[in-house]
Order: sequence, then C-alpha cells, then structure tokens
Amino acid sequence: MYYQNEMLANSKVQEIEATSREAWKFNSLKKESHFQNVFQKFLGSLNNKKSKMDNSNCVIC
Repeated sequence: MYYQNEMLANSKVQEIEATSREAWKFNSLKKESHFQNVFQKFLGSLNNKKSKMDNSNCVIC
C-alpha cells in the first residue's frame, strides 16, 4: 500500500512539474512577443521621426 501511495505521489509531482514547465514556457513566449511588439513600435516611431526630419530639411520640397 505504501508503495502505491508513493507512486501516486510521484506521478502527481511529475504532473505538477510538467504543468509548471509549460506555464513557464508560455509566459516566457508571451513576454518575449510583448517586448518584440514594444521594440517594433519604438523602431517605427524612430522611423517616423526620421522621415519627418528628412522632409522638413528637404530643399527641393
């Protein structure tokens, strides 16, 4: 009986560990994509500022 309880406990621990690993991977991917989005927006704002400056300094325009 003790052996069965120990096996059940071990399988529950393994199940919890696997679930927490999956949750950690999901959260990491979510954070990574969030930072990529923020970085893309930042680059986009730099490009917008650059193009506005280029147009204002344009002699031909």
